[in-house]
Amino acid sequence: MEINVTKSILLKELAVASKFRGKEIKGGGITEGSPYIALSASENGLTIRSTDKQVYYQNILPLEIVGEEDLEQVHVVKVPGQATLTHKFEEVLRKFPSETVNIKVTGEKLILTSDGVNAEVATIEYDFPAPPSGKEGESINSPKSFFENIISTTGFAAGESDSRPILKGINIKGDGKTFTAVATDSHRLSKYEAEQSIIIDNITIPSKPFASVLETLNGDEKVKLTPLENYVKLVQEDRIVFILLLDGVFPDTTKLVNIGDTNTSSHLKINAKELINAIDRAIPFAKNDKGRPMVHLEMIENSVKIFSNAEDGSMTSTISLIEASEKVLSEKIVLNAKYMIDAIKSHSSKEVTIVIESKQKPVYIISKDTSNTQLVLPIKY
Repeated sequence: MEINVTKSILLKELAVASKFRGKEIKGGGITEGSPYIALSASENGLTIRSTDKQVYYQNILPLEIVGEEDLEQVHVVKVPGQATLTHKFEEVLRKFPSETVNIKVTGEKLILTSDGVNAEVATIEYDFPAPPSGKEGESINSPKSFFENIISTTGFAAGESDSRPILKGINIKGDGKTFTAVATDSHRLSKYEAEQSIIIDNITIPSKPFASVLETLNGDEKVKLTPLENYVKLVQEDRIVFILLLDGVFPDTTKLVNIGDTNTSSHLKINAKELINAIDRAIPFAKNDKGRPMVHLEMIENSVKIFSNAEDGSMTSTISLIEASEKVLSEKIVLNAKYMIDAIKSHSSKEVTIVIESKQKPVYIISKDTSNTQLVLPIKY
């Protein structure tokens, strides 16, 4: 293999691919996937591949891009071929002063040259894993913003415990009439539901890798998401990314989301920013239960009181309600401050409605955007 590359373009792509390379551990072992990046050159362009097993990343860098006036050549393939790149290669390439660098595979070495600067980097004999394959299911072909909205409204509620790995994901499904995305850590739940003609299997995508992959995709160009046996494949132009699906049965949450009407529960419409600020002010004196900052919520006439108290002090804020149902709960409720703030912020709305039936039942956070429903379980005290 011999190629001339534009240094800045290749380094930028290597930085993206590096997010999904496996990590080496002391003693020469590899945690998951591959610690290397595969580079292959052909008449189609430069193909970059990396994998940490959970994500398999592949992108083709074209030999020409649109310049100021016309197509501008940025890479040249003199001899097709492939090479396995280590961290050292990126470090060496970054040190070159010129934008155009010649890279050539000679024996067991990668030779880099440019304007009187020469470097040799040892190559690695390594069979890079092939991309996942299998039977494809129905696809979702939507702008990147559609998937980003799913992440922003549900992803934060996904679990982090290894004891229940299925809860680390976002469960999505569509029957051609209704599309649903749900995440829960068993203490809170976030649900996105909308009438959309999407047909897709019931699959659970790990939340954090899903968000990381979306960050690497361009602008608001369309992304095609397709289930592929144990993976989900995301395609945007020449970039193809596979994410390993979570194995297991996602819990049935349909019975959990059961918002009572104004006859059976309290509906409190509140200014979202004022509520967030009040909860945040209470955190310094919030008692912690297993890392959960607990704040108290109490309804008083046409206001809601948010307060916390500890041995070293207390904080109380009273917020006027914009609107309230006739039924008003008189009991104090203890809630996780962080969960409440996350839930309110997910609505991106000036006003939210807090729905409370009792201190034993879930508290719902809803808004005019009926596609987004948040649920937080009260803390027993």
